[in-house]
Amino acid sequence: MNKMPMMKCGHRANAHSDDKPVCAICVPSKDSFVVVTEPNLENRKCICAYCKKVTPSKNAIAFFEYRPDNEYDLHYDGCMGWN
Repeated sequence: MNKMPMMKCGHRANAHSDDKPVCAICVPSKDSFVVVTEPNLENRKCICAYCKKVTPSKNAIAFFEYRPDNEYDLHYDGCMGWN
C-alpha cells in the first residue's frame, strides 16, 4: 500500500474521493482535499488530545495532525480505548 499524502488540513489522507486522496476527518473543509509537501517533523513534539502525553511527532501516529503554528502537533494515543 502506498503512503497517503499529507493534506492541507494537517492530517494524512485517510480516504479517497473520485480516486483522489482526502482527509475524511475534515470533510467538507476545502483543506481536506489539498495535498501539501511533507512537513519536517524533526525536533517537533506531539500531544495526545485527551491525556496530554507528549511524544516526538511522527506522521504515522494515529490521528496525527500537523499544527505548524502551535507548540505541539496533535494525535490520539489510545488512552481512552480504540472501539
